[in-house]
Amino acid sequence: VYDAYPQPKPRCEVTLPSHEVRRLSGLDVPTEQGRGILQSLGFEWKGTSDSGDIYIVPYWRGDVSGPADLVEDIVRIIGYDQIPVGTPHFSVGRVHVPATAWEFKSLLRDILVGAGCQEVLTYSLTSAARLRQLGSSGALADNALPIANPMSREFEYLRPSLRASLLDVIARNQHRDEGPVRIFELSRIYLQRADGLADERETVCVILSGPAEPMSWHTSSRPVDFFDAKGVAELVLAKCGIDAKFSPSEDEGLFPGRQARIAVGRDVLGIVGQLHPQVARSFELDEAVFVLELDVAALLAHTTPVAVFHPLSRFPHSERDIAIVVDRDVTYSEVERLINESRLVSEVYLFDVYEGEQVPPGKKSFAIHIVYQAGDHTLNDVEVNEAQERILSRLQSRLGAVLRS
Repeated sequence: VYDAYPQPKPRCEVTLPSHEVRRLSGLDVPTEQGRGILQSLGFEWKGTSDSGDIYIVPYWRGDVSGPADLVEDIVRIIGYDQIPVGTPHFSVGRVHVPATAWEFKSLLRDILVGAGCQEVLTYSLTSAARLRQLGSSGALADNALPIANPMSREFEYLRPSLRASLLDVIARNQHRDEGPVRIFELSRIYLQRADGLADERETVCVILSGPAEPMSWHTSSRPVDFFDAKGVAELVLAKCGIDAKFSPSEDEGLFPGRQARIAVGRDVLGIVGQLHPQVARSFELDEAVFVLELDVAALLAHTTPVAVFHPLSRFPHSERDIAIVVDRDVTYSEVERLINESRLVSEVYLFDVYEGEQVPPGKKSFAIHIVYQAGDHTLNDVEVNEAQERILSRLQSRLGAVLRS
């Protein structure tokens, strides 16, 4: 008899703790009974250590590698029908997230859904090619965090922005939906820290495109514009009780001159603007696309938890309209801020902007409606005229504004 087995596999040893049968199966099996079952199956009992009984696995049982395999053999011989039926016991890992953060994110979702937006969920992974499409410098792709085992080149980086993911959604659906496109996602982005790890930030990104209103017989069709996107931002800020300012910004992925930074003091909350046409073309988007991005943590830090009540005045108001001419680079927000410095001004509305032959070159005209009201008495014409003169003087000295003749 010849044994053609020149390199026999060494027999392995497995330690079975005394409590392992009960932990895995719920059965109370005496040690002697379990030992007898395993020995009848060819396992050789070597002895007992502090960890439990030691068994030598028979050579024909190459499937046995750990104590769970020994427990399976014991239960198989006793009978699976003997396993007690009950609620499984397990431990749950806890994630510490402040209750206010959960509630605030739910509030943001409700606000955006109320504004006519639909929530979407996209992958947290993206490609370097997609990130380079978001800007000519390629800074996002250069600073993105790669993953160790990507499934493909399409999913090799943690996304540092939600824009690419949502623009992909727009591109896939632009030929299937003729209605207004208003989508948003509230998710995490991953920015690279100095130590090479990820700085995870909760961000909400809103994308608007297509017609501003659904097709209807009583409204004319017009495409969405910058002020539609800005209106969504103002709605979110108003619902959160945040008094933020809009100022010019320089995001390379957005259209120059059609974008604004949203900030409270020195804290930047987000940005709103029109997608750069070059970026839109790279995603094969034919229509103008508008983007709103907000930092959830920054919003939460400035949110007013309890609304402040301001009593309505019992006294009548007085209204005035003015038309002023300013330099073309002067923003309306600067004008509005100076008008609101008057304690008698309760409301300010911009109802017309004009640039053309009626004003000098390099100038533009703002037509503004101002409401004056006092909380303790009825204003007379002298008080209103004096307040308006002070406003015009302030606008002239600080912005060079003059009344339009």
